Amino acid sequence: MDRKQDASKDLLNEVTILIENNKILELRELLEEYHIIDIFEIMENLEENEKIKLFEVLPLDMAASILEESDVEFFSNILSKLDTENKKNILELMSLDDMADILSQLEEDERENIMELLSEKDADDVKELLIYEEESTGGIMTTGYIQINEYMTAKEAISHMREYAEDAETIYYVYVVDNEERLVGVLSLRELILARDSSIVKDLMSENIISVFVDEDREEAVRLVSKYNLIAIPVIDREHRLKGIITVDDIIDVMEEEATEDMYKFAGTSEHEIDIAQNVNKTATEQIFSSVRARIPWLIITLLAGLLSSAILSNLDFIMNPKYASLVFFIPVVLGMGGNIGTQSSALAVMSLSNKDLEFNNVIREAVVGIITGIICSLIVSIIVFIFIKDTNDFYLYILINVITSLVGNIVLVNSLKQYVSTPNVNKERVRYHLSKSWKFLIPQFSILIYTSLDKVILGNLANMTEVAYYDQSQKIIRIAVSLVSSVGVALLPRMTYLAQNNKKEEFDNLLTKSLNNVLLVSIYIVTVIICVSPNFVDWFFSKEYRNMALLMQIVSPIGVFIPIATILWNTVLIPNKLDNIAIKSAIYCAIMSVILNTLLDKNLGALGAIITLLVVEFYGMSYRIYHSRKYYNFKILIPSLCKYLGAGIFSYICVILFTGFMKSSIISTVIIGIISTIVYFLILIAMKDKLLLSYLEKVKMRLKRGELNDKKII
Repeated sequence: MDRKQDASKDLLNEVTILIENNKILELRELLEEYHIIDIFEIMENLEENEKIKLFEVLPLDMAASILEESDVEFFSNILSKLDTENKKNILELMSLDDMADILSQLEEDERENIMELLSEKDADDVKELLIYEEESTGGIMTTGYIQINEYMTAKEAISHMREYAEDAETIYYVYVVDNEERLVGVLSLRELILARDSSIVKDLMSENIISVFVDEDREEAVRLVSKYNLIAIPVIDREHRLKGIITVDDIIDVMEEEATEDMYKFAGTSEHEIDIAQNVNKTATEQIFSSVRARIPWLIITLLAGLLSSAILSNLDFIMNPKYASLVFFIPVVLGMGGNIGTQSSALAVMSLSNKDLEFNNVIREAVVGIITGIICSLIVSIIVFIFIKDTNDFYLYILINVITSLVGNIVLVNSLKQYVSTPNVNKERVRYHLSKSWKFLIPQFSILIYTSLDKVILGNLANMTEVAYYDQSQKIIRIAVSLVSSVGVALLPRMTYLAQNNKKEEFDNLLTKSLNNVLLVSIYIVTVIICVSPNFVDWFFSKEYRNMALLMQIVSPIGVFIPIATILWNTVLIPNKLDNIAIKSAIYCAIMSVILNTLLDKNLGALGAIITLLVVEFYGMSYRIYHSRKYYNFKILIPSLCKYLGAGIFSYICVILFTGFMKSSIISTVIIGIISTIVYFLILIAMKDKLLLSYLEKVKMRLKRGELNDKKII
C-alpha cells in the first residue's frame, strides 16, 4: 500500500470516528484541509447513514462540487435525503454543464422535479444544454463564461466582469461579441487589466479565434485544445453566435472516455458491452465468466491453427528425419515470441488510436522496433537453447524452459498492469453476446488458414518436397511485407467502426482514401524492389542452383498488393458496416478455389502451379471485397494514384535492368539494386507531384528544421 492509500485510510477512519461521536465542528475543520476528490472518495466508502451525515455538514460550495463529481445514483440518493431549501442552495452553486450531464441520465419525472428547484435563467440554460447530443461539443460545453461587447471600454469591460464573475466557470479568457452576439474576438485577462481605462475592447482583442461549432464531434474540441494548448475553447453555432465554452477539465474527461472507447472497440466490443463492463454492480462470478467467454473464441482459433500446423508437419517426411527433428523444438518458441511482439505492437496501435496519431511513419517505426526486438529475442532464445539443449534426450528440459519463460513473461506483464487495469466485470449477457459475435471472425480466419497451409500439403502430395521448398521460400519475403502493410487495416478498425456507426461519411471516405493510398504507395514500392532484386538475391543467398526460384518470387510478389487491400477493406468497410457475411463468404470461396486449383495445377506445374493458384485466389479475394464495398466507397478516386505508383514501379524496374544487368550476384550488388530501385521509384513520384509523398517529405523537412532550431537554442 502506498502513502496516498495510507493517508486515505487514515482519513476514512478519522471521519468515521468524528461522525459516530457527532463532532460536527471538528469534522468540518478536518474536511477543509482536503481536496474535493479526496472527500468524494471517502464518501463512497461510508455507510449510507454516515454518507448523508457527512454531506450535511459540508459547506454549500463543497457540497455542490461533490455532486459535480458524482454519478447519477449518488446524485439522486443524496438529493432525496435533503430538504427543499438545502437542495436549492446546493443546486444554485453547481456548474450547469455538470448538472446537465447528470440530469440527462435521470428519468423525466425526476429531472423535472430538480429543474423546478432552479432559477428561471439556470433552468433555461440547462434545458438548452440538454438539447445537444452527448458526443457533440454542445453536450460538454458550459454556459458559465463572460462575454463583453467589442465597443466597451476597458473600464466598462472590467466593471462588467466584476458583475458577472460569480457565475463564470473560468475567466482566463474574455470572449468578445458584436451587437448580434456573434463571436468576433478573444481577450486575455492580463491584456485587459494592463490596458488604459479608455481603450476600446475592439482595439485590444485578438481576431485569431480558435473555436468549434456546437454540433461538431467533441473529439474536434479535444484535438484543438491539445494542439494549441488552450485552457478553454469557445463554442459557436453556424451563425457564429457564442453559445458556451469548453474548459480543459471537460476535455480531459472526454480524452479518457474516448481512449476507453477505442480500447474496447479495438477488442471488438460494442457500446452495449462497454456499459455492462463498467457496471460495478455485477458480481465477481458474472465478471469472470464474461471475460472467459470473450477470450475463448480467439483461443479456439489459436488451438485449431496449432492442430492444423501439427497435421501438416506430420505429413512432411523430412521432419521425421532425426537430422531435422531438433528443429521442431523451436516452433513453440517462434510462435510465442511472435505473439508477444504482436501484443506489444497492438498496445502501441491502441495508444496511437487514442491519441489520433496513427500515421504512416508511426507504422514504419513500429515495424523497425518489431524487427529489432525479434532479432534480440531470437538471439537470447538461441543462446539459452545452445547452452542447455545438447541432443534429443533434452526434449523435456526444452519444454520446461519454454513453459517457464512464457510463465515468467506473463506474470511480469500482469503485475505491471495491476495499477492500470481493474477487476473485469462479467455477466451472462456479455458472455452470450461475445460468443454470438465471435464466431463470425472464426470462420474467415479458419478458411484463410486452410488455403494458406493446405496448399503446401497438396503440392507435396502431387509433386515433391523440393517443389514445396521452392513454393514456401519464394513467398517468405513478401509475406513479411504483407504483415507489415496489412497491420494498418487492423489498427484502423476501431476508428472506421466509429465513423460508420455515427454516419460520418465525409471523414470515413477521407480516412479510407488516405489509408488505401498509403497501402498502394508502400505495397507497390515493396513489390517493385522484390521484383528488381530477386534474381540477384537468389543467386548469392540460395546459390545458382535455385535460380528458378527468382522467377517464382517475382510472380508471387503482387500478393503484396492484393492482401493488404483486401485486409483494409475487411477492417474498414465490411466489418464497420456490418457486412460480416461478405467477409465470411470471400474467405470460404478463396479456400474452396485454392483446393480446386492446386489439385488441378500442382501435379504438372509444381511450385509454379501453386504460385499461380495463390495469385488467382488472393486477387479474387481482393476483387470480391472491392465489389461489395463499392456501395460505401467510390474506388474511382484511387485510379490516379494507382496509375502513378504502377508507372513509377515499372519505370524503376526498367532502369534496374538497363543499369545493373552487368553486375554479378552478391550482397553489395543486391543492396545497390535495392537502392537504385528505391531512388527511381520515389523520384518519379516527386516528379509527378504525388501529394501523399510530398506531404511526408514536408513533414520530414519541418522536423529537420525544428531539430535545427532546438540545436541553436541549446547552443
